[in-house]
Amino acid sequence: MTPPKKSKPDGVTGRTAWDLIADNKYTVIALIFILLAIAIILVLTGLLKVNDGKLIIGYNASKTTLTSDNNLSNTAKIGNEQNRNFIIEEAFLNIQIEKTDTGLIKYYKTVYRIRALKDFDTTFTEQYSTTTGILQHVIGTEKEEVLHGDTTNKYLIPLNMKQNEVKTIMTGCNIISKIQPGDNGDFSSGIASNQEFAYYPNESDLISSITIHVESNSLNIHSFPKNAIRQTADGKTVVGQSTDSSQNPFISETPNRSLTFSWENIKPRETVGVIFYR
Repeated sequence: MTPPKKSKPDGVTGRTAWDLIADNKYTVIALIFILLAIAIILVLTGLLKVNDGKLIIGYNASKTTLTSDNNLSNTAKIGNEQNRNFIIEEAFLNIQIEKTDTGLIKYYKTVYRIRALKDFDTTFTEQYSTTTGILQHVIGTEKEEVLHGDTTNKYLIPLNMKQNEVKTIMTGCNIISKIQPGDNGDFSSGIASNQEFAYYPNESDLISSITIHVESNSLNIHSFPKNAIRQTADGKTVVGQSTDSSQNPFISETPNRSLTFSWENIKPRETVGVIFYR
């Protein structure tokens, strides 16, 4: 028995793509306008560019939301005027603080994005300190010589770069202490017994942007008004929001779990930090 032939569905036989377009011309026109609008948005945001006659869609991975081009250019200009080897485009200090059976443990990781202003071969120095606990070295991304002290670990990192080269390096340290969540921690002067001071003392670098992120899974941490601190090289201390917008931090908070503070244009001998409840 010969099986019956399968016929084509009604409305499809003999149709072409041009027929379908003609039937849906208003839809096509709408799609064209939508595509034009998307193209305009991509051009305005810098995601769509023409380079050497080629259309390029993408983003600049070297740009971040925390550091503007103007700020980076200004930092690089100052660095060149001062004949510096490099500038730090961004520094990110992550501190995870957790409660243990005997006290607190703090996990520090610091990430630097460094841009060379000229060819150089030098040593990058990093230091972690505590007055209340034991320091544990955490292996970073680069070869390190660690100088252990009673209250300080100093890392000496060989740094060899070419002009305009950008390099990301990370260092780390754990601090184990018998400080209880209700006791004062490091640099406790002027803060309450249930507060902590997370800070970054910049000794000699030019830093375009720095972010301090504090997080915890075992402690309820939160900020309060005027808890962001910036101490300038001349000894002036700015607490909270300043009339000088360049000194105001960007602030983000996840209730009871994390705090994020960012500052721009950090000069040598400046310290930025945040006091928070724990």
